[in-house]
Amino acid sequence: MSKLDYCFSNDYMVLRPDRASPFDLLHLLFSPKVGRNKAVDCFTSTEIRSFPRRLALFLNLLLQILLLSLAGPVAAIGAAVELALNFVDNVLHGKMEYPDRSSASYRSLTGLIDRRVDLDRSIAPADSRHHAALCVMASKVAYENEAFIRDVVTRRWQVYAYYTIRDAVKGLLEASPKARLLVTGHGSGGALAVLFATVMAYHREKAVMDRLAGVYTFGQPQVGDAMLAMFAERNLDRPKKRHFRFTYAGDPLPRLPGVGSPAHFLHFGLCLHFDVSYNLKVFTEIPGETASPSSSAAGFVASRVNAARELARSAYLGYRRGGYFREGWELLLMRVLAVPLPGLPFHRAHDYVNGVALAARIPKDE
Repeated sequence: MSKLDYCFSNDYMVLRPDRASPFDLLHLLFSPKVGRNKAVDCFTSTEIRSFPRRLALFLNLLLQILLLSLAGPVAAIGAAVELALNFVDNVLHGKMEYPDRSSASYRSLTGLIDRRVDLDRSIAPADSRHHAALCVMASKVAYENEAFIRDVVTRRWQVYAYYTIRDAVKGLLEASPKARLLVTGHGSGGALAVLFATVMAYHREKAVMDRLAGVYTFGQPQVGDAMLAMFAERNLDRPKKRHFRFTYAGDPLPRLPGVGSPAHFLHFGLCLHFDVSYNLKVFTEIPGETASPSSSAAGFVASRVNAARELARSAYLGYRRGGYFREGWELLLMRVLAVPLPGLPFHRAHDYVNGVALAARIPKDE
């Protein structure tokens, strides 16, 4: 990809670990002329004289090179574990058959941990929680294969516009004058969701933006700097609020890339935060956003206490609130392991589904 491919902006920097040679990495450490480095896409005149910032870029590139080299083996191990868990699941449900990865019954690890695909029946379309509940469930189901998604969307949700939306959002809206658009995602999918809506605004797609009902993200990481934040808030939250950013307890992903990032990323919009007890509070920042929850001895102890509270909550929530909230053995096992091992279940979509369903009210269009 050439530098001219980024002509939509006059201020950009893209790291290219696929083009980084040992010489490029050393050049980054010892020369401020970053624009002449093959491992960095930016204007050729770009210079970074701060060594700590160049060091951060250097370490970031090293980490990306490592992750790229491990991508294949890790994907193979993950696929094997997922296949084995589906086989065990078949046996436990009385089906002695080899799992078919392309079938509607095959589930990802996320789907095995949380089998729910329907909304809580207490959430009616007029309920303030309905958009958020629909979006968090869609974010969770998006981890599954195409056959599974098609079965859920057409048979369980009875939403037949899915494939048209996938092919052409604008065409769908033109063909359906009463339709409105919801954009959603979990984790990096949430980042893509808010960027999609922001780019639509940047391209002045007024017909689409006028029909945008909301952007609901769950566990979304930071996606840009102050300039992007100002542009997004001006276009997504005026004249009415349409960007709803949900976070949960110690979920680490919304805190990335962190305050030490050389790109100076930050969040924008209100933060709708669920604590460990699924109590919803509205913040402008994630509680403890400026530091990792386990970055100190006190933080580590607090995170272990929260993990123990989650385990205890999981044991009684299904019996107190009904079968919709009962957790399977896979998630209970992860919660047990999370007590000594920090961070295991914190980013699961499961807790966002629970939080939305248990909330008394979700802020909307305010």
